[in-house]
Amino acid sequence: MKIYQNIKYIIAFLVTLFIIIFSLIDKPNIYLDKNVSGWQVGIGKINSLNNIYPIIGKKLLKNEIKSNMSFDFIADPFIYKDKSGIYVFVEHVYKENGDISVFYSKDTVNVKFKYLGVALDEPFHLSYPQVFLYKNQIYMLPETQKSGSVILYKSENFPLKWKKERVILPFNNIKDPTLLQKNNKLYLFGCQNDRLYCWFSNDLHGNFKKIEKPIIMGTESRPGGRIIQYDNKIIFPIQNNTNGYGTGLSLYELKIDFDNHIDMKEYKKWFLKPQKNIKAFTHGMHHLDVVNLNNQYFVVYDGNAKNNNEKVFNYKHFIKYSYLNFLNILY
Repeated sequence: MKIYQNIKYIIAFLVTLFIIIFSLIDKPNIYLDKNVSGWQVGIGKINSLNNIYPIIGKKLLKNEIKSNMSFDFIADPFIYKDKSGIYVFVEHVYKENGDISVFYSKDTVNVKFKYLGVALDEPFHLSYPQVFLYKNQIYMLPETQKSGSVILYKSENFPLKWKKERVILPFNNIKDPTLLQKNNKLYLFGCQNDRLYCWFSNDLHGNFKKIEKPIIMGTESRPGGRIIQYDNKIIFPIQNNTNGYGTGLSLYELKIDFDNHIDMKEYKKWFLKPQKNIKAFTHGMHHLDVVNLNNQYFVVYDGNAKNNNEKVFNYKHFIKYSYLNFLNILY
């Protein structure tokens, strides 16, 4: 009888513990939007990241240009700024595989873009074109997951001619590789199996060593744009997949010490999210890039729309992310 009572107490304790833990984790939605449209890119100027919402949907890149550009959608915008003006590189899907295309504005005050053309075309899908300056050379680190490796490109004739510079991570199909230069080192973040990992190197052409322990996992583990300096902090945009892929973006504060210890804590939850009153973004938003421009911030972002209100029951999404979010608490 005593053994039976002890078993009841143990079961009650475990049930209580489960309820407490389940109440603490971010609970993924079990019903997801069924029919969504292609991505669109928005642009704008703001004085503070806290003031981003008034500009969302006001200027869409496709409406700002006059060209014969053909596309199903454009997404994953990254900014590159120099003395000649502002460039926006995007994932450009208009055939079987996505390419990288570029837009340009010489005017940095009124910012009027024109379409320059396809900058990078490979036999595999390309996206997430982070363009950056390193030792006076311009490089691009796009997502090359479908190639099976992480590939770095170097500009030969900016912005439309690029060559393959090196394979940074061979036989490694991470999503959305995101580079940060800090402490005289390079840190490469990327998502694998809904876990955010980091590699580091002393040089862009050196060996990148993996930090084996994931930084974060679960519904918020996939990069959603360039790591930026803001409010005296290092801010990392991270996709929020609680309601399905592409529905939101959170901001995390990133801290890295000289011993490569990495810490991430929530800075702004759901910084970007579905916009029920903006047709282009009713399903959600999932990318952000920001640069300083004329004492303001020039921002680019993306999102997509629901075609209707139909939902699909997705228990796999719920179970997988509930489990990973639980593990994330233990970390």
